[in-house]
Amino acid sequence: KYAYGNTETLDLWQAWEDVSGLPVAEMMASWTEQMGFPLLKVVKEEWHDDKVVMELEQSWFLADGSEIPEEGKSKLWTIPILSCTPAGTQEDMVLMREKTASITIPLKSKSDWVKLNAGQEVPMRVQYSEEMLGRLAKAIEAKELKSPSDRVGLIMDAYALVKANQIMSPESLIKLLSGYKQEDDCVVWQGLADVLGGLESVLSENEKIATNFYSFAKALVLPLVGKVGWEAKQDDAHLTSILRGIM
Repeated sequence: KYAYGNTETLDLWQAWEDVSGLPVAEMMASWTEQMGFPLLKVVKEEWHDDKVVMELEQSWFLADGSEIPEEGKSKLWTIPILSCTPAGTQEDMVLMREKTASITIPLKSKSDWVKLNAGQEVPMRVQYSEEMLGRLAKAIEAKELKSPSDRVGLIMDAYALVKANQIMSPESLIKLLSGYKQEDDCVVWQGLADVLGGLESVLSENEKIATNFYSFAKALVLPLVGKVGWEAKQDDAHLTSILRGIM
């Protein structure tokens, strides 16, 4: 259509919209024409045998935890809500355009877990309830959350929320970290190393707290030592070598 012609950004959005049938122009305008990115908060959830109903709220995420200025309180993004459960990534995508939204995600069991922003495709932070975090920690420990992107994204979101003026409590972060004791993916361990290093810099000033933290960190690392060892091997894969360096 535009061969050998001049175009503008909107022409690209419109072309993608025409092909996909999705409101691409509207969605991209909300992400490219204003500063920052959102925090998606799970305000409430109701668990049923075959579904969970969630109330979501979006706001401007400020990494330093400062108060949102008055002019920023009206910011809204058109957010694609992607989710995964033990059954896999959900096919249906919901576009959240308003400040709040209610979504329903199908489950196979009332005890299932739900991870939002499946695949970490959307540049945003997600704040879960304590109930959801507990379920996700168990899913990670049981290796049910298959995607490394989801596992590292979950812990990096949690760490960012703790740093942002304790939107999430440090206790909740530690509980989530405890689910990673059997983690052996290089990408995920890079995220874990960043989180543990950040916590060490804060906690090391208090001798008693630091001692407990080092014991906790040791319990996370030791299972990995048993898998990759401290010494290099001739048949090491590239990522194994990187993983050993992180460890």
